[in-house]
Amino acid sequence: MKNTEYNYTFDSGQIFPHEIEMISRGSCSMFFDTTFVYDSTGITAVYDCSGFKPLSEYRIEHTSDVLYILEKTLIILQSCREYMLIPERILLAPETVFYRQDTGDVKIAFIPIKGGESDLHRSILSFLIGIKKDVCDSMLTYLNVFAHKSCNDNLDIDDMLTLVGFLRRQLDTKLKEIA
Repeated sequence: MKNTEYNYTFDSGQIFPHEIEMISRGSCSMFFDTTFVYDSTGITAVYDCSGFKPLSEYRIEHTSDVLYILEKTLIILQSCREYMLIPERILLAPETVFYRQDTGDVKIAFIPIKGGESDLHRSILSFLIGIKKDVCDSMLTYLNVFAHKSCNDNLDIDDMLTLVGFLRRQLDTKLKEIA
């Protein structure tokens, strides 16, 4: 796979100095190695996405694949606080979450949400809607259960991870019964 770069120019004040420091160090393996370029128009992040493609370039047709990617993304969000990064500030979208098909790795291009923090549940659900649009199996109920329970029960990231793991095991059992 060719060396891929993804660039993003931040609005004034969109990214904090400590976020730049944490991301540019390369110590946060769940985010891409990032170089920040400063010029008269502001700050541009250049992400080294070698081997990865954004989820927007994939056609994700199976519920099991969506749950896998969702779980990997939640693990990344869970790890953010170790690096003084706030999960509610991270833009989750099929264009900013990347997948490496040969290894199953998921990484995020760290882009803070414009205007500060978002509602984490809304952000995750919006992301889920974006990646499940091509699902064509009959197992969408599992994704709907996740969406319903995570919002209605006000689950935190740890509880969402537990729920995704539970749903993945249930789905796996169901698929084995069908086969």
